[in-house]
Amino acid sequence: MGAGYNRALRKQGGGTDENFRAQSNLESFVAPISKSIILNGVLVEDVILTTSSTAIEHKLGRKPRGYIICKNNATTSVYTPVASTSPELFENLAASASCTVSIWFF
Repeated sequence: MGAGYNRALRKQGGGTDENFRAQSNLESFVAPISKSIILNGVLVEDVILTTSSTAIEHKLGRKPRGYIICKNNATTSVYTPVASTSPELFENLAASASCTVSIWFF
């Protein structure tokens, strides 16, 4: 969704008052959802992590608010061992054991 939802759900001119009310109701329902910080993110797939800190390019163009591990091929914990020196470009991650993960950065 994100900020681009406005183009897809633009109110259409003409039509009935009932149509206009329906469009307004839909807009008031979708607007708060589209502002959710978690939706404005990037999925980075097939990231290989080890027990050492690895700089992962998150491709957000800004400092991430957080991340979610979406897929993990091992029973491991993924964590941020040290803060990134370039947080607008990279997030430092490590795992309790070697694994391959997909990460949703937001």
